[in-house]
Amino acid sequence: MTLDTRHPIPALHAHSGIAEFANSAILLIAFCCCAVAEEAAPPRNYLQDPGFETGAAVWQKVFPEDQAATVALALDRQVKRSGEGSVSVADTAGKVWAFHNWTQHLEEFPKGKWAELSAWVKPEDVRYSAQLALQCWDGAAKKTVGWASTADREKIRGTGDWERHAVRLFVPPTTTMMWVRLGLTGAGKVWFDDVAVTAAEGSLPLASLQIAPGGDALLNGGFEEQHPGLLTHWIPYTPQSQGNKVELTRDAMIFHSGKAAARIMNRDWMNRELNHWGQMVAPAPIGRRVRLEGWVKTQSVEGEVGFLVQCFDGPMHALPRLLAEVSSLQTQKPQGDTDWTKVSTGLSVPPGTMQLWVRAFLKGPGTAWFDDVQLVVE
Repeated sequence: MTLDTRHPIPALHAHSGIAEFANSAILLIAFCCCAVAEEAAPPRNYLQDPGFETGAAVWQKVFPEDQAATVALALDRQVKRSGEGSVSVADTAGKVWAFHNWTQHLEEFPKGKWAELSAWVKPEDVRYSAQLALQCWDGAAKKTVGWASTADREKIRGTGDWERHAVRLFVPPTTTMMWVRLGLTGAGKVWFDDVAVTAAEGSLPLASLQIAPGGDALLNGGFEEQHPGLLTHWIPYTPQSQGNKVELTRDAMIFHSGKAAARIMNRDWMNRELNHWGQMVAPAPIGRRVRLEGWVKTQSVEGEVGFLVQCFDGPMHALPRLLAEVSSLQTQKPQGDTDWTKVSTGLSVPPGTMQLWVRAFLKGPGTAWFDDVQLVVE
């Protein structure tokens, strides 16, 4: 807003009420101009070369050297959202636990405050998830004191156009360095552009999964997809101390339908851990009832087999609070040798749920197969 000096305000008597009103109006206009100017000022971006205009020299490539034949991190001058270019990450091998990323370390950041990392992301045939991550490092303690990723709240997968994504983290006062990471987990390709790290006010609001009634919130519930040798979208868990006594594999010989099933085989009579295949659903369908159902087959099982649904208020690495939990063992307990049997359980997803976890599990010795698993949102 500017004042039009071509038509100056007429001089008024200093003691008149009109003059006082005019002076007040001028002050008010000046105040509004300052307020607008302050609101229009963009927040500080702590990153260097956030749009990759100068060749991404301040960004580092992070990926295992033994995967150089299947992983590529490149500066792209053809695919871009704005400016001169973007950066990309591509992976043809698709190991689920690998996180190939562009990274930049910051020595200046909003310490003792909330920080937001945002970027525009364009995925192409991403099988698991692209992600943005913030990592806080305490140099004195020599450890990570904070971590947050978009993968904790959503999966950026499939193929799509440019879309803005963001994650926030409270930066502990002991943080001496912050790492910004833009990367890919699993097979596919993704581009990043117009990245920013700014100070923020509090955490991001939780989103709720938008899905039609009767829709299935799980991916690869029939265990048909693998890449390579891994069950796409599913994470295997067993105690590392068990070695080869516990196997979690894809079985193409025994299945309920399709071409494969998930199998858990436990040969350790002492192992009563929750060996399982797990899948995270985020965002969760908050406020809606879900029904987890699938087919189970057992052989020589002397422990427990079934499905588990758990709702947490945060990511697993942050030791979240368990808000709700339900197990199929409350109504069905297949043991010994059983043919394919349909097993189900369900709950209402409570407010505050950030992550919903589905687990197909075996506790104790024996072998269990799982197939045609669905998380039906009612």
